[in-house]
Amino acid sequence: IYDNLQSVFQNLFEWMAEQLKETLCLDYEDLRMDAEVLPGNASSLVYPFLSLVINLNVATLAHRDKQDKSLCVVLAVGEFDGGELCLYEPGLALG
Repeated sequence: IYDNLQSVFQNLFEWMAEQLKETLCLDYEDLRMDAEVLPGNASSLVYPFLSLVINLNVATLAHRDKQDKSLCVVLAVGEFDGGELCLYEPGLALG
C-alpha cells in the first residue's frame, strides 16, 4: 500500500510541500525539522509532514485534530454527494 501511494501521489505530495514552503515558510521549517530527524534515517512519504491518514467513505461530527503540530492539509479525492468540509477557524465550508 505504501509503495502504491508513493507511486500514485508522489508528484502531488512534492508539489504540496513546495506550495507550503513558498506560502507558509515558517510552518514549513518547523515541520521540516522533525521530519528530518526520524529514527533510522526514515523518510516521510508526505514530507514535511510526519503522517498520512486515509479516510474511506467517512462522515464525522465536527472535531479537531489535536495532535497536529501546527497545521494539516486536507486532500479530498473523489466525487462526492452531499455534505461539506467545514473549516471552522477560517470560516469556510467547501462542498
